[in-house]
Amino acid sequence: MSGFITGEMYQECENCEFCGSVMLIFHSEGITCSECSRVARCVTHPQPTIMSYPPDYRNLQSCEQVIKEITNRIGISKHIIDRCFVLLSDVKQIFKSKSIGDLVLVCMFQAYREKRVFISFYRLREYYPTSSSISILNDLFHKLTSSNVFILTPPYTYSEITEGLVSYFRIPNKFINLIEPSYIEISKTLKYDPIPIKLACAIQMMSIKNMFCGCVGVCEVFHFLCVKKSTVLIKIRKFKKLLTSKYDSK
Repeated sequence: MSGFITGEMYQECENCEFCGSVMLIFHSEGITCSECSRVARCVTHPQPTIMSYPPDYRNLQSCEQVIKEITNRIGISKHIIDRCFVLLSDVKQIFKSKSIGDLVLVCMFQAYREKRVFISFYRLREYYPTSSSISILNDLFHKLTSSNVFILTPPYTYSEITEGLVSYFRIPNKFINLIEPSYIEISKTLKYDPIPIKLACAIQMMSIKNMFCGCVGVCEVFHFLCVKKSTVLIKIRKFKKLLTSKYDSK
């Protein structure tokens, strides 16, 4: 029996150890990546995700339903699920009037950050639609971080974000290699801007020159990074202006 690993299955190895793809096929001999066709060195067998929690989580039945719905749509590791419930046990007591869906998404976002796997609220809202905007979810996340309910984690690195892009959009590595020089150049000028914005600027500039992957829409990448196109265009104008003034001064 063989087939793609679905959202109802759990496996220790979530990504191909060679190319990072999530398109894995399990079979009697192990796990094969459908992107690079290589077999994983360690043989792991997918197991059903069992939603079992300690007795003190009994009062989080509605949270459990939300997480189960998300788990049935995508593959989430047991580590993320367990950590999400630990966070929810505290968060739910503080924000009693907040939507259960919002609290689950915020806790799941923090669980992914702690594991250093890039994810954005835009992507999480695809998994579980909520009426709250991304700005509201971001504000709630920062409140929980500033009040020390969440562990303060460092921002995602350039490598972590690009790995997320490759995994989610199946962007070939050759395009990631092309992005890096533009990103480095932009970073020299836009020193204090967050990495997602600088990365989005590099991709936008590549797109204008028809150098970016034609299989992926630039706006889709911006949504994934949670960056507005208007913000990117403003930053690019600022970058070009600062770059021009630097050369004029020489």
